[in-house]
Amino acid sequence: GAVPVPVSVQQPAAVPAAAAAPPQAVEAEPELEEKGYLPPLYVGRVIGKGGEMVRDLQARSGCKIDLDQNVPEGANRIITYRGPRAKIDFAKHLVELLCQPDAKDSDLPLGEAQQKMIHVPATVIGKIIGRGGEMIRSLQTSSQAKIQVDHSGAGGTDPTQRQITVTGTPLSVTKAEEMITLLSANPQMDAAMALSMLIREKTAGGSEWGSGPP
Repeated sequence: GAVPVPVSVQQPAAVPAAAAAPPQAVEAEPELEEKGYLPPLYVGRVIGKGGEMVRDLQARSGCKIDLDQNVPEGANRIITYRGPRAKIDFAKHLVELLCQPDAKDSDLPLGEAQQKMIHVPATVIGKIIGRGGEMIRSLQTSSQAKIQVDHSGAGGTDPTQRQITVTGTPLSVTKAEEMITLLSANPQMDAAMALSMLIREKTAGGSEWGSGPP
């Protein structure tokens, strides 16, 4: 029983050495915080349903974006950007683009985000969207990616297929793709159960996202 003791004693000593490397990389690009104002008219557009747009903007810019809604009715909202200078500038540029009169998020530059088109059989799209859109919201929350369904057939060419566009950080896109693939491959399974099984397997089972179903 005495053998493990030296191991546990040595570990704390090893941690500072490993932890000493990252701060140098951070110093090269100082983390800044900048505040701006957002007219009430555009708040819904910048936040998006269930926060999906603000997550999308964060993935594209690599910058943390917070919106303070705790202001008097009709007043400008305070928007806070956190990150290196270049990323803050890009995030502000994205928000400006989004606040144009006929802005569409599909016109925004991708920046650091990834975008992937996934084709699934038209017969499973109802399962992926869920009743009242609850499943697709759940997929977005679980993966942190933005998921959009094109109902016109895959790229407008194949009526038996539907195209799903996934946008977000590389990890969130991988997660969303794996979740969508699992649901479309197992249409007879309960979607919510299949999703929670996959998440449980990835978090508790220790297998990596992108390595395929459990």
